[in-house]
Amino acid sequence: MPATLARQEFVSSSSRWVVAQDTTIKTAHPLAQETAYESGFDALSDAQTHANLLKSLYGTKRDVYTVTVVNQKFQRRIGETLTLKSSRFGLAAGRDFIIIGVAEDATKPVTTLRVWG
Repeated sequence: MPATLARQEFVSSSSRWVVAQDTTIKTAHPLAQETAYESGFDALSDAQTHANLLKSLYGTKRDVYTVTVVNQKFQRRIGETLTLKSSRFGLAAGRDFIIIGVAEDATKPVTTLRVWG
């Protein structure tokens, strides 16, 4: 069975592009630049779904904090989620963050976490 015209066009190109954009981001951040990601998706619909996921992930305002915790030595790992609560920075109700960095010193009882969320 011969390939359809759409399939022939798909396999004849070494790269394909999908776009996920939000004009409100461009308005709020006029200097924001486009970002391109290389991937290995077979289907354009999968690539579009992933592009939309990245847009929602990176298109939302996020904060990065450095937090020092006591008696948590060698218990926290990059990628874990934790909830920060503080009377400052609008965190009174608590907010979930992902650990993106861990610094530990075996001679001290403190662990420094870098969190994003």
